[in-house]
Amino acid sequence: MSVKWEYGYKVVKELTPWIFKSSNWSYDHDASLEYEVDKITKPKKGFGPLAVFENLDDAILYMNTLSKGVINSPTKIIWKIFKCKFKKSKRNQLYYIDSDGDKIDMDRDPILPQFVFTYDATTFATHVKLIEEVK
Repeated sequence: MSVKWEYGYKVVKELTPWIFKSSNWSYDHDASLEYEVDKITKPKKGFGPLAVFENLDDAILYMNTLSKGVINSPTKIIWKIFKCKFKKSKRNQLYYIDSDGDKIDMDRDPILPQFVFTYDATTFATHVKLIEEVK
């Protein structure tokens, strides 16, 4: 049986007016992905799944937390929220595969805001497709 597409929200930072990037939460592994409107994005090989939100209020709370400096950056980051379609993952935690081939849950990462894992509104996805920016 095919997994159905559901609707939600994705928080991304703007690289250009047409290309957006997810947050890179891993301290020493680049898990970030580039997103474009109307294109399907899947996790990089060795990483998974993708974090999305099922309702707008939770996406706004997350974006506001990022904007207040949870992650310090020497350059100004423009965070945006997009309505998206996603396919829900059976996995319920972000992870990466280390050089030994072991799966490492990213909740052990010292930089990651812990509510990404514990916040009830975070949903994990195998595929995400940005639809339109929420104004």
